[in-house]
Amino acid sequence: MQVGLNFSRPAKLEVDLAELFLELVSGADMVKFAKNGSDVTTAAVKLARAYTGRDLVAICGDQPFFSTDDWSLVQPR
Repeated sequence: MQVGLNFSRPAKLEVDLAELFLELVSGADMVKFAKNGSDVTTAAVKLARAYTGRDLVAICGDQPFFSTDDWSLVQPR
């Protein structure tokens, strides 16, 4: 807990890591840390939909788990 453990505000260690990442990755503008793969996948889908303006999301039919959010639980047509 002295260096942070997923609090609502970033710990100094997270800020340092984010700054290092931005120095190393030339096309990156921002860093966002998340708790799990579901949160990251949902954030990526939301970002992609907002950027492209598209409504549909392609998913792999053989892999049933993408996220715990509603968008991934819908049955394909």
